[in-house]
Amino acid sequence: MSIDYRFSVAPMMGYTTPYARYFYRLLSKKAVLFTEMVASQALVRGNQNILCQKNDLENPVILQVGGNDEKDMAKCSNIAEKYNYDGINLNIGCPSKKVLKGRFGACLMQEPIKVSQMVKSIKRESSLEISIKCRTGVDDKDNYDFLKNFIALTSEAGCKVFFVHARKAHLKGLSPKQNRTIPKLEYEKVYKLKNDFPHLKIILNGGINNLNNFNEHYSSLDGIMMGRAIQKNPFILLDVDKKIFKINETDKKNKIKIINNYFIFIQNYIGKISSYHLISPLLAMYFGAPNSKSLKQKINDYIITKNFEKLEKICIDSFS
Repeated sequence: MSIDYRFSVAPMMGYTTPYARYFYRLLSKKAVLFTEMVASQALVRGNQNILCQKNDLENPVILQVGGNDEKDMAKCSNIAEKYNYDGINLNIGCPSKKVLKGRFGACLMQEPIKVSQMVKSIKRESSLEISIKCRTGVDDKDNYDFLKNFIALTSEAGCKVFFVHARKAHLKGLSPKQNRTIPKLEYEKVYKLKNDFPHLKIILNGGINNLNNFNEHYSSLDGIMMGRAIQKNPFILLDVDKKIFKINETDKKNKIKIINNYFIFIQNYIGKISSYHLISPLLAMYFGAPNSKSLKQKINDYIITKNFEKLEKICIDSFS
């Protein structure tokens, strides 16, 4: 089944956990969700039940993998099928030092032949849709021809879906957080890609903080991807199905009911999973609130003591 990429929630390390994805799906039926990036070696050799944990309610959801070995990538695609993911995404955009040391992520934009080999290897082993998440360039390799050549070679290998963070990556001198904000946005390059490769699906990522400009981007592209804005306020997703996918729901989604359902879900994991991980999908809204010092302290205390009744009450009181 073809995936509708009009709106996606970006993969975010430490945030797009199985618990966050479950919560996001309660808010939107149609948004495409992504896992955190999983290193291919870890996935092939590690505990797949933990690394691939998901609930079928999450679908459509895509497994994001980082690595540079084509044989490992082929195995990862088989694992993704086994755990009922809808697609596999290659991380060719992360600029962290750890990823750079492992020779994957954004540095692989400089090796389109290697990335093409991984794409071909996946296609030979799996029927899952392959996508690539990349940047507009890397360090001084930031002209449009560099980006165009990368897209041309990897699409010829069989990748037809590209999520493009519209900033180049600085592999040295900037942290991952700085790489999300300091390099200038280059939307025009992403628009030009769609003009030059009309047969490909090109989705824009970077600098999108609300749904207001969706139609402007969608008129030129195949969709948008939001990350940190969702992490800070997941309730943005409440408007996605209606505004972007044009689904007229008869029942207006109730925030309190959604929170109730989420706390029912995480009851099964209390004592097995870090309390912080379980409550983290909601934390940013409260930690960023004005005059929130005392509230932060309460939340921290309740997390430490695993007092989920009080945590739920804090969340519900916010919308009462």
